[in-house]
Amino acid sequence: MRILEVRDLRAGYGKRIVVDGVSIEVRKGEFLCIVGPNGAGKTTVLRCILGLLKPMEGAVLVNGKSVYEYKPRELAKRVSAVLTERADPGMLRVWEVVALGRYPHTGPLSRMSERDLDIVEECLELVGARHLRNKLFSELSDGERQKVLIARALAQEPRILVLDEPTTFLDLRHRIEIARLLRKLAREKRISIVATMHDISLAMRVCDRVVLVKEGHVVASGFPEDVLTEDMVSEVYELPRGAFDEDTGCVELGPEKEGERAVFVVGGYGTAAKLCRFLARQGLRVSIGILLDLDIDYRLCMRVAHRVLHAPSPEAIDSSVIEEAARLIESSEAVIDSGFPLSDVYRHNEELLRYAYEMEIPIACRRRSGVVPCHPFESLSQLASFLSRLLL
Repeated sequence: MRILEVRDLRAGYGKRIVVDGVSIEVRKGEFLCIVGPNGAGKTTVLRCILGLLKPMEGAVLVNGKSVYEYKPRELAKRVSAVLTERADPGMLRVWEVVALGRYPHTGPLSRMSERDLDIVEECLELVGARHLRNKLFSELSDGERQKVLIARALAQEPRILVLDEPTTFLDLRHRIEIARLLRKLAREKRISIVATMHDISLAMRVCDRVVLVKEGHVVASGFPEDVLTEDMVSEVYELPRGAFDEDTGCVELGPEKEGERAVFVVGGYGTAAKLCRFLARQGLRVSIGILLDLDIDYRLCMRVAHRVLHAPSPEAIDSSVIEEAARLIESSEAVIDSGFPLSDVYRHNEELLRYAYEMEIPIACRRRSGVVPCHPFESLSQLASFLSRLLL
């Protein structure tokens, strides 16, 4: 059931067109995120949905009726909002701020009934802010304020909740709490949620569908896994190829320039990913091998290392790959053993460590007993000390 429809929206400010031809549909209980670069028109779309900005062309329908045909109180019973503007309710306490959400449901004198009072308490409980009810709003942290503002919006008993960058300015714990709360509202309360987000990684994890916009136009819409691909995100956000990982939703900066000092990492089984990122951040020219294509190390190291030697399976590792690994080891000033589990799968990597030892190249190893004599390390700070002494 479509509860919200945006049809061929064209809107802007004065003569400046910000969005053009935007169409969006939202179903009951669906969590939809609008993502895109700064200035793409995300907030303009929200302002039209809320009836705060009248479009030049197109329509915004709530339950099949234009938002501009509703009286303000009637629209407020159907659509509520949490926007990015900093709320300043003066000396109001939390309970009073949430109670403001009941205004559309009160009579001429704005008196609150027993039901109104109960709903305020329920909304505070729902967002996990009941313990804050007697605190001044001005004394709250950003995360606490956001919970209270969502409670106020819920007190309107809306069918649609609109949020503009709901996790902006929040620390990690509060971002997770707000994201879980919004998912809960969509799943359990069947409230349709429309939110703009800058955090693509979070959008991939919490939204049912995403709408990707650029320069006022919808580029793609659908399931996050179908829309937020490496190619699409790189194009829309103008990122360098390989910077965005569609499987993890994360962005890797990658090597900024070709480092003068080279190191070779022998890894596998997910033991080298963070190690390669750390080494690349030190300005080193990082090579790694020989990894299997399905190893998690391969996924990350392809984005941060200068050279990654890999093969689809142990049987596919031929002499040319091993010879290239040997050449890279010979040109490196140190070899780093990531501490990968010793097994037949990565037997060839044990041979690479033995070769490095024969070539008298310094080896640091993250294991108690090395494959060959080496300089053991447990923490990256210990590795950094080893490298600084070696590369001075």
